[in-house]
Amino acid sequence: MERILTRWLDIADLRRLEVYEANGGYGALRKALFEMAPEQIINEVKNSNLRGRGGAPFPSSARRFFCFRVRFSSRFSRSF
Repeated sequence: MERILTRWLDIADLRRLEVYEANGGYGALRKALFEMAPEQIINEVKNSNLRGRGGAPFPSSARRFFCFRVRFSSRFSRSF
């Protein structure tokens, strides 16, 4: 059986940044920042079926989608 939560416990000095990165740390962040469009990131979160930790099982993707729409809507954009 694959260990999911404890698979990193046997790696020495994992708290050091270079060791963490050498073991795949920040790989998903790099992919999201440099290889994916914002819409692709939203679709990835939707497909994961993540749920919030509040009282209602509100999908995390819906919350991020609302923030994305507000941030990039022309109504709230500033002109300099």
